[in-house]
Amino acid sequence: MRKKTKVNPQEVWNILESSFGDSECTLIKDSPYRLAVRGILSAQCTDARVNVVVKDLYDVFPDVESLANAPVEEIERIVR
Repeated sequence: MRKKTKVNPQEVWNILESSFGDSECTLIKDSPYRLAVRGILSAQCTDARVNVVVKDLYDVFPDVESLANAPVEEIERIVR
């Protein structure tokens, strides 16, 4: 059985920032949680569109806990 490891989002953020901080990215990098959500959504549409869509998503689910506990159907409704 594989051992679960706990990921520290701030540590991941710091590594990404130090490795790619000067790179061009049109996704808004305002927090590790929000950048992760934007990154996942950007595989489905343009970065510019993602930055628009997540405004409504974050109005309803402002933090990682609320998004994690949200009904999938509600997330889908907002993202569509």
